[in-house]
Amino acid sequence: MLRESLSREGFEAQVCFDGQQAIEVLPHFKPDLVYLDLLLPRVSGLEVLEWIHRHPALKGTRVVIATSKDLTEEETAALERMAQAVVRKGATDLRDLLGTLRGVLAPAVSEAA
Repeated sequence: MLRESLSREGFEAQVCFDGQQAIEVLPHFKPDLVYLDLLLPRVSGLEVLEWIHRHPALKGTRVVIATSKDLTEEETAALERMAQAVVRKGATDLRDLLGTLRGVLAPAVSEAA
């Protein structure tokens, strides 16, 4: 459902169903933005996030974290250092999510111009 909504709004979306699949796909897809759930099977979203930061081909990739987990202040601070935004699943409607994604992508569009 999210993929279709993003496509209708002009985003090209690639969906991965677990963290291992994300690690396998990301170097070939080279996205401008990754919308990443923290609670993924096989390889956690946090591990994927750390992997993105270590992978040279993904340098500059923006990340928006989605989580339903109650984060500690330390967890939130760590995520905010590695991601451009953290959104709470269920607390954000589609319109707000799209606004967040566009806002995170805006610097990439400005830099490319």
